[in-house]
Amino acid sequence: MSTPVESILYDLRYALHQLRQSPGFAITAILTLALGIGVSAAMFSVIDAVILRPLPYKNADRVVLVQARAANYEHPESWPEYQDMRRLNRTFSVLAGVRDDGGVTLSQGNQAIYLHSVRGTDNFFDLYGVKPLLGRTYLPGEDQNGRNDVVVLSYEVWQQSFGGEKNVVGKIVHLDGAPTTVIGVMPAGFRVRFDARNVVYTPLHLSAFQIQNRGAHWLPIYGRLKPGVTLAQANADMNHVVNEMGKQFSNVDQGMTARIIPIVDSLHTNQYNHNDRPVIWLLLAAVFAVLLIACINVAGLLLARGLLREREMALRAALGAGRRRLASQTLTESVLLGLGGGVAGVILANLLLAAMQQFLAKAFQRGGSVHLNLLVLVATLEPIS
Repeated sequence: MSTPVESILYDLRYALHQLRQSPGFAITAILTLALGIGVSAAMFSVIDAVILRPLPYKNADRVVLVQARAANYEHPESWPEYQDMRRLNRTFSVLAGVRDDGGVTLSQGNQAIYLHSVRGTDNFFDLYGVKPLLGRTYLPGEDQNGRNDVVVLSYEVWQQSFGGEKNVVGKIVHLDGAPTTVIGVMPAGFRVRFDARNVVYTPLHLSAFQIQNRGAHWLPIYGRLKPGVTLAQANADMNHVVNEMGKQFSNVDQGMTARIIPIVDSLHTNQYNHNDRPVIWLLLAAVFAVLLIACINVAGLLLARGLLREREMALRAALGAGRRRLASQTLTESVLLGLGGGVAGVILANLLLAAMQQFLAKAFQRGGSVHLNLLVLVATLEPIS
C-alpha cells in the first residue's frame, strides 16, 4: 500500500502527463486564468493603494483641507489670511500651510541630484502627527527668514543620497546653492506628495511680496481638528473666521466662505470637483466581470474535458480505482492549472502595472504607490481557488 506522499507524487506525475497529452487545453485554460487573475490583481492593487490603504498619518480622519471660496472659485490663501485664520480659529489644534514647491537641486561635494520639494509652516509636521526617525522637525518660528535654512529628508533620500548614514543630522548641504542644515529624517512610508518618493521638506521661504500682499493666493491650508470637534463645527467656526476677515478687509476677503474637506476626500477630488471614486468602482465592477467570465470559461473547459475522458474514467474504475482516487487525480490536474494560471497572472499584473505607472501617478493622487502585495494576491487568487 502506497504512502500519502507517494500517492501525491504519483498524482502529480499523472496530471503532468495528462496535460502534456492535451497541450491545447492546458494552454487555453492557463491563459484564461492568467487574464482573469492578472487584470484583477492589477485593479485590486489600484483599489488597495488609492482607496483602502490608510494614510500614513496619526489619526488621519482628523486631518482636513481648509478650502476657501470667493467670486465663484476656490483658491488657496495668502500669507496674511493664513496668519489670521491660525490666530482666530477655535476648532483646530494645528492649522498649517503646505505648498508643493516642485523641485530643488540638492548638492554635496561634487554630487548633485534633483529632488521633489515640499515647503510648510513651522507647524507642518505637527499636522501629520508623525515623529522623525532621526533628529527633529521644525521649531516654532523656523519658517521665518534667517531661521529657515534647514531641511528634513524623506527616508528614500536619506537611503539613496546619504547611504543611510546615522550621522546625517547636522550635515550642511546646498539646496539650489543655499547652505542648508539637515535637521531630521522622516520614517519610511511617510508621504505628503503621493506621486513622489524622493522628497525633501523645508520651511517656507517668504518674499516681501508674499508677506505683505493679502490678495496673493498661493498657500494651501490644512488643519488637524481638535479632539471631539466635528466637521460641521469646524465649518461653522472657519466661516465665522473668514466672515470677520471680510468685515476687516472688505476689498479682498468680503464674500469669502470656507469649506472643510477630510484629507482623504480631497485626495479623490480634482480642481474641477470631479471625484475619481465612481470611476474606480466602475472599473472594479468591470474587472469582477472579467474574473467571473474567466472562471466560467475554465469551468466549461474542465466540464468538456471531463466528458471526453468519460470512457477513460469508466475503464479505470473497472480496473479497481476508487472514487476518492479518481477525484484526487482530477483535483491535482485542476491545482496544476490554477498554479500555472496564477503564476502567469502575477507576471501579467506586474507588466500591466509597470505599463500604467505613469498614467496611475498622474490620474490618482496616490497612484504612484500602486504595487502588488500579499493582501492583493490573496484577494485575487481566492475566487480561483
